[in-house]
Amino acid sequence: MLWDIVRGLAADGTTILLTTQYLDEADQLTAQIAVMDRGVAIADGTSAELKSAVGGEHLDIALAVGQDPAAAMTALQPFAIGPVQPNDMGTHLSVPVSPEEGLTTRVVRALDAAEVAVNDVTIRRASLDDVFFALTGRSEAA
Repeated sequence: MLWDIVRGLAADGTTILLTTQYLDEADQLTAQIAVMDRGVAIADGTSAELKSAVGGEHLDIALAVGQDPAAAMTALQPFAIGPVQPNDMGTHLSVPVSPEEGLTTRVVRALDAAEVAVNDVTIRRASLDDVFFALTGRSEAA
């Protein structure tokens, strides 16, 4: 109910200052976003601009059991626009990428050529949480 009122006011051209730690709400309800860290504005722009600045899309890759994460990371490097991030156990990799037609096909072929078997490859768009963590250097656990 409250968010419907906020959406209606914004649609009518009313400027609204919304402060929230729920970044999904900010993503849905705002045209311009200022990211604050410890009381200081560290970035601002539209949701798309902020997400693009930290790697707008990521490939998330689940390696099959027993696969070599280093070989996978080497095969993925040509597609990455930033560091390839393995999870703690090296079973999943996250790769910031620029969206392109046929990207997933080329990635799977490169992994196959490197003899790295995978269980899953998905593309996900960066979230405002990703933006905040990238800008502040903090992780979700921090």
